[in-house]
Order: sequence, then C-alpha cells, then structure tokens
Amino acid sequence: MIVHLPVHVDTEGGDDGIKSGVVALLARLDVRVDKAGITPLEGGITNGLLRCARDDSSEPSSTNKAVPASESAVLVRIFGKNTELLIDRDLDNRVFGFLGATGLGPRLFATFENGRIEQLLDAKALEPEQMRLRAPNDVLAKIADCVAHFHSLSPPGVAQGPVLWTVSRSET
Repeated sequence: MIVHLPVHVDTEGGDDGIKSGVVALLARLDVRVDKAGITPLEGGITNGLLRCARDDSSEPSSTNKAVPASESAVLVRIFGKNTELLIDRDLDNRVFGFLGATGLGPRLFATFENGRIEQLLDAKALEPEQMRLRAPNDVLAKIADCVAHFHSLSPPGVAQGPVLWTVSRSET
C-alpha cells in the first residue's frame, strides 16, 4: 500500500521555501534530510525534480517503512502548477506505482497533494551511439525486450487500447 500524505509543498516561496517544505514532508516518512542535501535535477518538463540525500546520521524508525533504509537518496517530484488539468494524477500515480512494482521503473514510495516520492535511479541517458552497441550487450535488443514487456502489461484500472483521443476530446 502506497502512503499518501495530505501535504502540499508550497512552490511559491522560492528555493528555500520549497526545500523547507520537502524537509518537513520527508520527515513525516522518517527520511531525514537537510536543505544542503537537496539538489534540483534537470529533465522535468513541467515537474520540479529534487534529489534528496538522506542525512547519514538518521536512523529510520521501525514504525514507518515507506522508504527502505537502504535508499541513500530519493527523488521528490513536485507536479507543475495546473498540470492536473491535462494529466489525471490519480491514474498517473497508479500506473507509475504498477510499473515500479513490476521492475520497469523506479519504485513509488509515497504520494502527496502535489507530487510523489520515488526511488532515485542514479543513471544517465544513453547517447544514440551507445544504443547501437552490440558488445558486450546488444543494447537495442534489450530495449526491444523491455518495450515488448511493457506493452504486454495490463495495469489495473487502466483502459486497454489507445485513449489519447478519448481523453483529449473529453477536455474540449
């Protein structure tokens, strides 16, 4: 069961206000961080992405296991303002959690009113020439296997088949 925190991280207060909100949010999950351990990441088109390193001195309590103690850092995703007008965040979170549970994405640890807390995958995007490598691993074949697996899944509560036009028509 994914924990939901009835907390809204205020994004209007500048970086310091956001970091204070994230520190307080994570403390509710027994994840101790300080502002210096929070680093903005690039790549979120509309979302704010924050790498939050766990304070080395923190010992998680035994009462809250939402974020495993083995996670040295988490990703806090703060949804962009008004993006819920285009994106069904409940569905988005359910599918994200399902994909993480199947191993096709980062794990979902918790949600909050305007975002979620995810497993941080310290990785980098492959360059096109890296994707064409055949040795020591056939990268394109691995990508194809993952895409085929992805398309074989049926997330619970998700309509089967294309839904883009159905969703976009219902918004007009």
